[in-house]
Amino acid sequence: MRTLLRKLGPRYGISIGVLLVVGTVLLVGRLVSHPSHSLLTDGKATLPAATGPSDDGSVAVPSVVPPVTSPGAATPQKVASEFAAAWLRTGISAGAWRAALDAHATQRLAGELADADPQTVPATRVTGALAVTEHTSSWVEVAIPMDTGTLRLSLLAHDGVWAVDTVDWSPS
Repeated sequence: MRTLLRKLGPRYGISIGVLLVVGTVLLVGRLVSHPSHSLLTDGKATLPAATGPSDDGSVAVPSVVPPVTSPGAATPQKVASEFAAAWLRTGISAGAWRAALDAHATQRLAGELADADPQTVPATRVTGALAVTEHTSSWVEVAIPMDTGTLRLSLLAHDGVWAVDTVDWSPS
């Protein structure tokens, strides 16, 4: 063996050794992962047979539950529309602007908007219809196209009363 390794040289000897190790690892891994070919089992499958109808591979998509609004409360679309109108009303004092937004916002969002400045609003008008994505009976997302981008609002309902929870801006 030494004579053979001396004739091959250290590089070829190491390469052959690495190939033998890799081949051994692959062989052992294959034997362990396929019980029917394993030397460690009796060759019988250990998984229970499937019962019932066969699986055709299609995935059932759960139906979306429509948003629930308490009687007399504003719909998510109306809350989003009123929030957007208040957001665009930048010609008023910062305090009045934030108070108008807070009327349609969750407490969490109102806290985040405490230092917001109406002069940073990048849009001046709504340019299209609201696009509503219903996720659950108490969570919807609304995209509102504007002259310089899209205002994206996430609304949450608590006891059927909707409020804006997050605000995101996507410039066009």
